[in-house]
Amino acid sequence: MMLRLLSAEGYRLRKSKSFYICAAVMVSFVFVVYFMLLQADRIQRGEAENGTAGVVVSKEDGQMLGEAGSIWDEIGIFDVMRQEFSGGLAACVMAVYVSVIVIGAYSCGMVKNIVGKGSPRPVIYLARLFMAIASSVAVTLIGIIAVLAGGVLFIGKSAFEGNFWQYLFVYCGLQILMAAALVAVYVLTSEITRSMAAGISVGIGVAVLPEPILTSADLICEKYGFTPSQFWLVSRSGSCPVSDFTTEYIIETVIVAAVWFLVAAGLGIWHFCRTDIK
Repeated sequence: MMLRLLSAEGYRLRKSKSFYICAAVMVSFVFVVYFMLLQADRIQRGEAENGTAGVVVSKEDGQMLGEAGSIWDEIGIFDVMRQEFSGGLAACVMAVYVSVIVIGAYSCGMVKNIVGKGSPRPVIYLARLFMAIASSVAVTLIGIIAVLAGGVLFIGKSAFEGNFWQYLFVYCGLQILMAAALVAVYVLTSEITRSMAAGISVGIGVAVLPEPILTSADLICEKYGFTPSQFWLVSRSGSCPVSDFTTEYIIETVIVAAVWFLVAAGLGIWHFCRTDIK
C-alpha cells in the first residue's frame, strides 16, 4: 500500500510545475552569487569601476583597487555553498515548495479521495511526507550541483584540490539530513493550516523568525556555555562547518535532525488522524 501511495504522490509531483520552479530558483540564486563575485573580481583587478552592477568592493588599508589579486584566490566553492544554505533563502524556498505540494493535495481533492478508499491515515501521511522529503532533497542536490558547475566555470580545477571531495560529501550529507528534518516541520505546518496563503506564510515565518530570536538567546546564554540557536535546523544549517568535522558535531547534528523529524512527523500523524478531511 505504501508503494502505491508513493507512486501516486510521485505522479502528482511530476505533473506539477512547483518542483521545476523551485529548482530554477535555487540555480538562479547560485549564479547570481557567482555573477556578483565575478563583478567584484573585475572591480578588484581594476577592470571595472567600483559600484558596477551594484557591486561595491572595499579598499584595504594602503591598497588601491587594481593592485590586489583575483578574488577567486580568496573565494572557494564552499563559500558559495554556504551562501546557499545561510540567510534562510534555501529554507524559504523549501517552505514555499512544501506548502504548495502538501496543501495542493487538499485543494485538488486527492487526499479526500485516498482517505475515502480506506487507506490507513498514518500510511497516507507518511507517504506524503517521504515524497515531500525526496523531492525537496532533489531540489537541494540540484542547487549543490549548480554550485559545483559554477566552480568549474569561474574558479577552475584548483577549487577541487586537497580534501575537497571528502569535506563535500560530509557537508552535503549534513545539509541534506537537516533539510529532511526541516521538510517534516513544513509538512506539519501545512497539514495544520491546510490553506495555501496561511501555509506559505507560516512556513516562511518558521524559516525566518526563529533564527534572530535564538541568536539573541545565544547572547543571554553565552555565559552558561549554551547556544540555543544550534538546536534549530535553519541556524545549524547556516553555521555548519565546511572542513575539519568532528565526530561530536556530526553525532549532535544527527540527533538534532532526528528529534525534529520524529516530533514533527509524530504530531503530523496525530493531527491528520484526528481531523476531518474537507
